[in-house]
Amino acid sequence: MLTAFLVATLAFQEHAAWERFAPGSWVELRTTGTRSGQPVKEIVKTSFKNVTELELVLLVETTDTAGGRGHLEMKFPLPQRAAPKEEEGTKLGQEDLLLEGKTFACEVRERRGTRRWITTGVKANGGVLKSEAISGTVKVLSRVLKLEEKVRVGSATVTCWVREDVTETPDQKTTRTHWMSDEVPGGLVRMEMRQSRGKERIEETETTLTSFEIVKK
Repeated sequence: MLTAFLVATLAFQEHAAWERFAPGSWVELRTTGTRSGQPVKEIVKTSFKNVTELELVLLVETTDTAGGRGHLEMKFPLPQRAAPKEEEGTKLGQEDLLLEGKTFACEVRERRGTRRWITTGVKANGGVLKSEAISGTVKVLSRVLKLEEKVRVGSATVTCWVREDVTETPDQKTTRTHWMSDEVPGGLVRMEMRQSRGKERIEETETTLTSFEIVKK
């Protein structure tokens, strides 16, 4: 259970989402819902333990539905040289996308089987408003739903952008909706997970940021 939850909640917490802050910063996320027909209640507190020139260290403390507790130290290697310029892919043309009542001119590019709709002047999701990839019988569609949404976390209000990822196979569909913000360590403010196989609902959970603390650099 610990591993499954970490994959779901830490997948978007790359080291860059913590490097904006200083050691001592932390977030607490609570997940509730059902998974495989069983009730779920999980609490994960992730703390920024340390950073060196070589790595960034997070401490993850968990409490699960059965009251079990665990902790895990996660180490993220830090780049030792400038990253090479990202391959842009093949330009396929231009297309306008409508988002929140506004039209965005996008450049459509394809790279290694993934097609992306990219616009300039938008920070959310690196300017990628939509992407789609098909590999055999697996289809993955990702799209930004909102560029700005205010979310209350305790006594604070943070500004989020919202993205939906849908993965479909012949017998299964998984939808994840993420609320992301640069204002909190790790970036994840909320996530809704819906997974079904035919008419069977495998998982329906909601993860929310319940509290956080920032130590400024």
